[in-house]
Amino acid sequence: MLLGLAMLLAVLMLFFHPPSSGESPLQAINMTEETLEVVAPSWQLIDGRLDLELAGFGVGVVTLLTPGIDAQDYPYLHLSLEHPPPDLVATMSLRKGGKTVHQYILEDQPLTDLWIATREFKGWDGSIEAITIILTSKEPSALTVTDISLHPASATLQLRAILSDLGSFAPWKRAQMNTHTGAAKVASFYPVPLVVTLMLLSFVAYGVVVILSRGRITFSWTVPAMIFLACWLVLDLVWQNRLLRQVAHSHLTFAGLSPEEKLAAGPDAKLYRSIAAVKAHINEPDARVMVATSDLYAGMRAAYFLYPLNAYWRLERPELPDAQYLRKGDYILVLSPSRAYAHKDKGVRLPETRMYPAEMVYSSLTMRLLRLK
Repeated sequence: MLLGLAMLLAVLMLFFHPPSSGESPLQAINMTEETLEVVAPSWQLIDGRLDLELAGFGVGVVTLLTPGIDAQDYPYLHLSLEHPPPDLVATMSLRKGGKTVHQYILEDQPLTDLWIATREFKGWDGSIEAITIILTSKEPSALTVTDISLHPASATLQLRAILSDLGSFAPWKRAQMNTHTGAAKVASFYPVPLVVTLMLLSFVAYGVVVILSRGRITFSWTVPAMIFLACWLVLDLVWQNRLLRQVAHSHLTFAGLSPEEKLAAGPDAKLYRSIAAVKAHINEPDARVMVATSDLYAGMRAAYFLYPLNAYWRLERPELPDAQYLRKGDYILVLSPSRAYAHKDKGVRLPETRMYPAEMVYSSLTMRLLRLK
């Protein structure tokens, strides 16, 4: 397997080495007073370390100025934080032509030492003027940014980026209920093809050793079986590492919370809080609430959060029931996006249907609650 690993590294260096403009020598772009812009209530840069306080709801903006660099000359980004809040989210954007473009959420964790292959970012081409990292958390907090830097291509950094991909994890999201890619959005390689390639090259290396030994080493099926088992264990350990870290992250987020508090802290927290505000405006315990939205997931979750009220939501049918099923006092919740039109004085209707007279009870940016007259 060691020969197979050496062959894999050679293949990665020869065939997957990041391109460059050919200009040399290139120096890494690090955090200095000249290359750094910070938006935060309090910050100081000491010996290359940025002590930062997150303001308001926990927001800090750090920009690394990279005037006029050729993107392909810097294929690796290093982000390193000390003592980040558990709920910290890092969002990266690029500045090109004086405009902010291509915003990404850095889903990989931990953010304490993250190497990223920048060529996986859409828009990482041409001239890059600046990279902005927006750090957000639910509460104001303090942390230390030990490094935000860009690096030219090297074999060592290519290996570090791959190991960072394999050793990182992303917190669970809704989409993972039905799919699992096995890699982050900006991963250089998927783990399965990488390990399968290692296994095949190890088979080839073993075959070459047997042939070159001229009979001193006899072929044994035990060796390919052990190679297969070792590669399977490597792949499983990568998955187990991510799984255990996801479990630890979930425990840190939800442990000790009541069912209602867990919903308020979960992936649908924003929708849950919005529905809680809606329910506060419904006084009748037996009220009927019609959910009108074209978003299937939001409609199902909104109806669930409305319980124990008599919530109504129709899957793949008109967003509002026929007039014969509606009565005075019913509530209609118009949740964006929706084909239903809600007017604060006239009422609510679907396209090409009559207006249902209703009064506006509650209104926000994403939803309207009306009560039929």
